[in-house]
Amino acid sequence: MGRLMSSGSMATQSDAENGAFGQLVDLWFRIRAPIIAPIVQLAVNLCLVMVIMMFVERVYMCFVIVLVKLLRAKPEKRYKFEPIKDDAELANSAYPKVLVQIPMYNEREVCMYVAFIMKI
Repeated sequence: MGRLMSSGSMATQSDAENGAFGQLVDLWFRIRAPIIAPIVQLAVNLCLVMVIMMFVERVYMCFVIVLVKLLRAKPEKRYKFEPIKDDAELANSAYPKVLVQIPMYNEREVCMYVAFIMKI
């Protein structure tokens, strides 16, 4: 408690303990160990678990990337893509549905971009 007093202060340690500030300090020292410390320890443990999870994920992703590089796996080799065939019975249902969003901001640039993409 003596460290709370400044060197130029005329108050004694008993005056600080009797005042409201002293009571708050005593309350802090009483609740610090049984309440605050376990909460902080729980937070530290949760952070530690998350760090370990992230480390395991990174190691797993490195392993997968090395396997992909070594095996030279490419989606074109694994899957055979076929173009959509026109079907008179299905009409337009054979094609995927596309959502076109109407631009609200910089309409001219977006419309020009969409037109450019549609030409490709």
